[in-house]
Amino acid sequence: MAEQLAVRLADFAWHATGEQVVATFFTTSSDPVAAVAAAAVRIGRVLPQASVERVDEQFVSLADIAARAGLSHEAVRLWAAGKRRTQGEPFPAPRAQVGQGRTATKIWSWPEVLVWFEAYYSLDLEPDTAYLTPQQVARLNALLQESGQGCWRPLATVSGTRTL
Repeated sequence: MAEQLAVRLADFAWHATGEQVVATFFTTSSDPVAAVAAAAVRIGRVLPQASVERVDEQFVSLADIAARAGLSHEAVRLWAAGKRRTQGEPFPAPRAQVGQGRTATKIWSWPEVLVWFEAYYSLDLEPDTAYLTPQQVARLNALLQESGQGCWRPLATVSGTRTL
């Protein structure tokens, strides 16, 4: 099966997360929404036992941000808490929270964090990479539901990443 993936779906990066297989799709298309929708159909044709359930928005925790940016967790925590870099635009607001109380974990949109790093620190952490907007992700997820793709057997998730 790995050979089949490598040959017929070479424009994806694959990794497992628990019981789920995550596919990250790379495209240079001027219409990434159409390209990702077509990619979801290709996954179903090559792997009939798989389904594309959703397109993820690339959510990250403070630890993820620190690791991806090569910074200390404490530096990122201070930015997020508004205790560091108090001039200009604040660090992006978290998009959601997982859990409650002392064990709660806030999550951020990685594309929003990238824009902030670029604007305020001139750090281009992922040169030549663009991400789908939240609106594009919502449109793709609606298309998956309409087409019945999201109703198949569970397996794959298409990431909202594209390379220019």
